Amino acid sequence: MTPRIAFALVAALACATAWSNEAAGVNPQSDMPALTTPARSEAAPSAVPAGSDGPLPVVEVAAPARLPETIDLTYESAEIFQHLRRGFSMPNINSELVLHHQQWYLNRPDYLRRMITRSSRYLHFIIVELDKRGMPLEIALLPMVESAYNPTAYSRSHASGLWQFVPATGKQYNLEQNWWVDERRDIVQSTGAALDYLQYIYELHGDWHLALASYNWGEGAVGRAIKKNAAQGLPTDYLSLKMPEETRNYVPKLQALKNIFSNPNILADLDMLGVPMRPYFATVTNSGNIDVKLAAKLAEMPVQEFVALNPSHNRAVIMIRNADGHPGRQARNLRPQPRSARGKRQTSLFLASLYPAPGRETRRGRTALRHDGGRPQGPQRPPGPHAGCFGSDTARRRRRKRTGRHGPEGLARGAAAGLCSTGPAEKPERRNRLRKNRRQARAREPARTRCARARR
Repeated sequence: MTPRIAFALVAALACATAWSNEAAGVNPQSDMPALTTPARSEAAPSAVPAGSDGPLPVVEVAAPARLPETIDLTYESAEIFQHLRRGFSMPNINSELVLHHQQWYLNRPDYLRRMITRSSRYLHFIIVELDKRGMPLEIALLPMVESAYNPTAYSRSHASGLWQFVPATGKQYNLEQNWWVDERRDIVQSTGAALDYLQYIYELHGDWHLALASYNWGEGAVGRAIKKNAAQGLPTDYLSLKMPEETRNYVPKLQALKNIFSNPNILADLDMLGVPMRPYFATVTNSGNIDVKLAAKLAEMPVQEFVALNPSHNRAVIMIRNADGHPGRQARNLRPQPRSARGKRQTSLFLASLYPAPGRETRRGRTALRHDGGRPQGPQRPPGPHAGCFGSDTARRRRRKRTGRHGPEGLARGAAAGLCSTGPAEKPERRNRLRKNRRQARAREPARTRCARARR
């Protein structure tokens, strides 16, 4: 029996007793203590005289409504995902595709851990750039959808880098692509280009979901789909457009990641490690060419980590842009933030321009840099009998590009050694003798040089 029913029964008995006493001419106050009617649930309960018999009245007091939590946007978060959650501002979408991709990610915690480990190098830089532009921080999760935060990812449509730029779009946003460097894989340059592109398509459509669809499908294709729906009287939002399969799953994947990282309990259940909210790398400008291994050694970091921070270089040498005398930007190398950023003693960044790059002593008489920083005097190995005829690799390439014929000095040296022809008109006997001399000269070369010649 609930307290309310008990109280109602007591009140009914008291009323019946009062009516019977009144009918018999008896004063009700003499036999039964007075009962007070309880007030509303918001009011305080009435006092009951001490020593009175009967149950006490039960009063329900409503709990005060909780005030909304105040978010201080100027608060410096110690953990990077906490800062991300405070900056989420895109409207949420709910669909079966979102639930499907969310369950797909949750069923693969190892995949999520690998993505978080790779993203720990670049997330702080991307978040700072987004804060400067006032863009929603959901975009920091976009490389997880594009490349799983792998800066060397390459797709079947020839898209490359964290943000998966195709060659044409990369050239449109001044991302240099040549034999030495591919700036689509450059962390700083590609991030700036991607945010510029996202801002442009957001201003074009006025909706972040349509902007993300344009980033994947192209702003022209999304514009045509919008015009087609508008002509048919249909809605023109993201969920109402007819799109390819990849674009239709693009925004739901981002929404699924947003749902996962918005819930700290899910991250704790999956044993996801937090990422500290502090810079991971610093930018160093060098004024000279430098070997990657030497740069990593001067930066006091493993070569693999150095390459992960500088994935845009196609070769083992970091070349400055104006090495051939033409104006251009200087090469930028990324290295982890010094210990001063962690509250320890101030340390200096490595200075690539103050140290010569030690190289290996090369074969075939080419000049090389020693490890002591000085240049060797003379060739490293006596040139073979073919040196006058063929010359150096660079000279041979230049001759091949120009006319395909030898220069006059090379012909003179080759003729003096009897290894090459002095002119186009030669008799069969002389031609055979020259071929025999060349075969004998190659036979006298070391095996390593012959292998290198065969590779070329």
